[in-house]
Amino acid sequence: MHLPGRLQDLAPRLVRFVLKAERFLVERAPVPLTGGRWCVGFSGGLDSTALLAFAALLAPRHGALVLAAHFDHRLRPESGQDAAHCAAVCRELGIPLVTASGDVAAFAAARGLGLEEAGRELRYDFFRKVLAEPGACLLLLAHHAGDLAEDQLLRLVRGTGWPELGGMAAARADLPVVRPFLLTPRRAIEGFVTGLALPWREDASNLARDRRRNRLRHEVLPLLQKENPSLAATSARLWRLADIDRDYFDQQLSAFPLTEPGPDGCFELHRALLAGLHPALRLRLYKAVMARLGPGQVRVETLLGLDAALSSGAEGKVFQLPGGKSALLGKRTVIFRPAGYSGIDSRQHER
Repeated sequence: MHLPGRLQDLAPRLVRFVLKAERFLVERAPVPLTGGRWCVGFSGGLDSTALLAFAALLAPRHGALVLAAHFDHRLRPESGQDAAHCAAVCRELGIPLVTASGDVAAFAAARGLGLEEAGRELRYDFFRKVLAEPGACLLLLAHHAGDLAEDQLLRLVRGTGWPELGGMAAARADLPVVRPFLLTPRRAIEGFVTGLALPWREDASNLARDRRRNRLRHEVLPLLQKENPSLAATSARLWRLADIDRDYFDQQLSAFPLTEPGPDGCFELHRALLAGLHPALRLRLYKAVMARLGPGQVRVETLLGLDAALSSGAEGKVFQLPGGKSALLGKRTVIFRPAGYSGIDSRQHER
């Protein structure tokens, strides 16, 4: 098992694959690519194997090094074999590997989370530690066009609003993460890995129909693809439109810098300011304030209800928000209160 020493030693179709993903990487990377070390989230599956090979072939062009990072969720009896496979692949390719494991099931039970959410939290905690090491500059993840389509469907089912309905972002604002394959079809990824004769492991849990994501992948998406064989391209166009709109709203919101919370931990937005804004911008301003108060996915119905009450001139009404947060319609301001807030509600008459 080996990779060619130079990109030009690859077959032309494999070179095209690498260069296309490189263009997306360069366009979307949140940090400079030159120098430092690229960390690759490596599960041992097809997608992350392609990503590891892509990074190993491309990094020398940017004067960078590659490190693989594997997290064992310990949800399947064979997960230890996955870790051993990753170690063997990295050893053969001469790529350093960092590993960690966590009891995702126990963590989920203790925190009242679903397994997927709990696994994501522990995995990203691990990635943050890897990125904190000297020289680490970027984390690459292997989400591809099929994952994007699934994510769009999941968001549709959950009632997600626009532009978040367009699917996961190519990069994150809070962490130097980029997904170079996000608009790349899985069949192209499989062609890349088989063209390099690299081995990978299949995760049997991806076939379990008790998970919503898997049901969408195996039952709903094939039906949609029959209706529209170009569904991947359609999904990519939706993502690009959402990305443009998200950037626009981010620019608009930047004109309203949020102040620090008051001594009681509350944020306030003046009703006079909100009254002059388009409802679309008000909704996003509410979300920005709530994000400052802590994690929690607010329901669209709550945002719309809050905005309708504000527009009607209501005072004293309280809206409960995720994570124990709340919003109070005061006389002159909308007061966003953190979880555990125990202040006196009479402040609504003062403000």
